[in-house]
Amino acid sequence: MYDIIGDIHGCHAELQRLLKQLGYSARYRHPDNRQLVFVGDIADRGPQVVEAYQLVMRLVREGVAQCVMGNHDLRILNHLSGQGKVDSPNTRQSMLQIEAAPKSFQADLLSFLTGLPHQLTLDHGRLIVAHAGLPTIHHGQNTPEARQIAIHGERVMHNGKLTRVDWAKDYQGPALVVYGHTPVRKVRWVNNSVNIDTGCVFGGKLTGLLYPERTTVSVPASRIYNIKSGVWDQFGI
Repeated sequence: MYDIIGDIHGCHAELQRLLKQLGYSARYRHPDNRQLVFVGDIADRGPQVVEAYQLVMRLVREGVAQCVMGNHDLRILNHLSGQGKVDSPNTRQSMLQIEAAPKSFQADLLSFLTGLPHQLTLDHGRLIVAHAGLPTIHHGQNTPEARQIAIHGERVMHNGKLTRVDWAKDYQGPALVVYGHTPVRKVRWVNNSVNIDTGCVFGGKLTGLLYPERTTVSVPASRIYNIKSGVWDQFGI
């Protein structure tokens, strides 16, 4: 049994409230031995990036959680490993928080991010978790294309701009695919897929999906932490 958590984006206080709402104890253990799964994007935009990472890292280290790589996590990894420059104000803000933390935390974070998978296959293949979703052909595949799509999503050029593809509307796979990446005002079920990024950092909610029950629990954001024009307009949602 799994509790799958949507994009956190530094919303540490909301994460704590959601875990309590889901029935986790003060030591983050569930009486029914449920396991947590994070869809990635722990960093950027929100106020408590370090605290959010510390909690997720702790839970993974203690064996009560798993996590996949999000595109914002990848930005942090690239910067920490010297493979990329900070070209986003949101990532720059996250890095200021991370660089103010002890060096030991930075080293632990680098190791943690380096080891994150781009997708998880759970429940004997009946459940796939990937940050940006994943078409059937890439399920269980460890290829550059599968990794690219799982982390960044499918994108095409439209009017001279890279635009996200609504892959879920054509998805017909047997596995339930749980993802985030594209903020939606409410949990979006399409075919056998579900988007649980309900835009907490933009003043929406932080959502957890209970599996196999296929029910959701959400907590509202304490406030709007980040304003991004058109964030709710993708896919007409």
